[in-house]
Amino acid sequence: MPYSIVKSGDMFQLRNKNTKKLLAKKFKTRASAKKFADRYESSHTKKKAVPKGSHRMPDGSIMKDSAMPSKGKKSSY
Repeated sequence: MPYSIVKSGDMFQLRNKNTKKLLAKKFKTRASAKKFADRYESSHTKKKAVPKGSHRMPDGSIMKDSAMPSKGKKSSY
C-alpha cells in the first residue's frame, strides 16, 4: 500500500510513502482510513489488458465480441 496511516490529534490521516505528504482528508477511525486507502489504490491500479476478440463494457467488465447481438441490415426504404 502506498499510504501509511498516521494519527494526528484524535483523527487519522494518510501519508504517501513516496512523497511523505499528508492527505488533507481526515478520518475518525483507523478502519475508515484503511478502507479509503484500499479503495483509492484499487481504482488507480493498472487495469487488465483486454484480450483479442473482446472489448471493455462501460461498467468495466470484459465481454467477448461474439456475445454481442449482431445489428442486421436495415432496409433502404
